[in-house]
Amino acid sequence: MSLGEQMLAHAFADRSKEDAKANIELLQDFEGAALIDNKSKALRRALIAIGDSNSGKSAMLDVLSGLITDDPIATPIADLASNHGMQSFIRRAPWVLHEAFDQSAWHISSKAKLILGGDFYEVNPKGKNAISMSFTAPAIWATNHEPKFKESTKAMINRMIMMRFSNVFNTKNEIGTAAEARKRKYQEPQEFVLAEEKSGILNWALIGAQRAIKNGCFEDTAEGLEALHEVRLDSNLAAGFVEECIDFDPRIRMPFPDFNAAFMSWWKEHRGDERKISPEQIGRALKALSHARIALDRHKFKDKKGIRYICGIKFMKLVKHIGTIRSTPSTHLDSDRVMILPASRTRSQMFRPRFRLEKIGGIILSWSRSGTTQPRQKPSLNIPMKRRTRLC
Repeated sequence: MSLGEQMLAHAFADRSKEDAKANIELLQDFEGAALIDNKSKALRRALIAIGDSNSGKSAMLDVLSGLITDDPIATPIADLASNHGMQSFIRRAPWVLHEAFDQSAWHISSKAKLILGGDFYEVNPKGKNAISMSFTAPAIWATNHEPKFKESTKAMINRMIMMRFSNVFNTKNEIGTAAEARKRKYQEPQEFVLAEEKSGILNWALIGAQRAIKNGCFEDTAEGLEALHEVRLDSNLAAGFVEECIDFDPRIRMPFPDFNAAFMSWWKEHRGDERKISPEQIGRALKALSHARIALDRHKFKDKKGIRYICGIKFMKLVKHIGTIRSTPSTHLDSDRVMILPASRTRSQMFRPRFRLEKIGGIILSWSRSGTTQPRQKPSLNIPMKRRTRLC
């Protein structure tokens, strides 16, 4: 076993043989595609290594980029929006970020999408005329946190490969390539591998290039797809709610006010966020999902009273607890949907719903009307003053 193969084997030593093989072959295909300029958009995705400190992700980044250059591009994503933020991308070099994402920040994705997708972008060098060009080198990022992009569509998801590094190494008890590098007086294992086996890494990458060109795309691992899905849920306001609480039925239409009320309750409970999200924001997020079974048209799907509808969806019968939602008796009711009761009853809002209900944790699963919802009558003014005082 070569030094590079030994390094990868130790990085994925905590996985099953099948999972380790899938991750290593994905890295091989990615490195092979990185050597090619003329390739499809499916082979231009950024590799994002997620893991704790001392999990081997930085060593992997240095080896993959070191095969191409010793001077990679290190422009942070946040700097791309500045006047000369794209200047470093004039040359062909891997875009390597060892700390790509800040846990407390959401990153703007417009410039990153152009770079990763191989689209033409404008570079504004200092003291020179603007240049139009495209990026053909690989993007290899490492992070301790999940990526966060201000992108409600799948544009960034389709441009990323997620790979988790979960095997944390003990720096006081080095093994394998790291131990051998220390014996040979190298500071880091990646420095040792590049110095001794760069030609072997190139041959290894060429095998991956052949496989990637033949397949026309990368074969994501199940763990990587799950990580991408989590990023998708975080980047789109409505994605998590639709996944957990919405079912599909082409015969049903749901009033938009009902969807908004249920969404806000779910949002407060799952995100702990009390900020107000406007119906327009919710509608844009829902539209950005581009779900084939959700029909949206603010002009076509509207009744005579101006109430908009979402066609093709209903609340799940066995929906998880999403909290009790404040609502008024004017909430639209539908036998195929979940009815939501008022969260509290004040003196100004003391309603007496007359339904036979089946509910779990505040979510009503079925109901049948047994009367109408009427406000309580105010106490008569003919009763004694003391009696009226006690009632107040």
